[in-house]
Amino acid sequence: MPLQLRHLGASLAESGRFMTVFTAGSSLGALVTGPLGDRVGQRRMVVACAMGFGLLLGAYGLLHVRWAFYLLAFPHGVVWSGLLTATMATLGQVLPAERRADGLSVYGLASPAGSRATSSPPCSTAAATAWCTPW
Repeated sequence: MPLQLRHLGASLAESGRFMTVFTAGSSLGALVTGPLGDRVGQRRMVVACAMGFGLLLGAYGLLHVRWAFYLLAFPHGVVWSGLLTATMATLGQVLPAERRADGLSVYGLASPAGSRATSSPPCSTAAATAWCTPW
C-alpha cells in the first residue's frame, strides 16, 4: 500500500504514517483477535480474516484519494493480526508434535520469502503496471 500511496502523490513520510496506523491496528488487534479465535474457533477465524483481508485489498484498489487509505489501515492491521494469530494456532493443531517446531519455522519464513519473491523485478513491474493502468 505504501507504494500505491506514493503513486497517488504521497510523500515518503505519509507512506510511513500509513504503516504506523497499520502496525497499531495489528498490535492492538492481537489483544482482541487471539481470544476471539479461541471463542469462535481458529479455522473460522482464518476464513473470516482471509475474506476480510481480501475485501480490504480490493477496496484499496478502488481508492483514488490518500485519506481513505488511512481509514482502512487500522482495520486492515486488525484483520492481518487475526489472520496471523489464527493460522499459527491452526498450524499448531495440524502439525505432528515431533515436527511442530520445524513446520512453524518454515511457516515463519514464508512471509519474508514471499516478500523477496514478489519484490523481484518481474513481479514488481507486473504489479506497477496493474496498479498504474487506468480503469
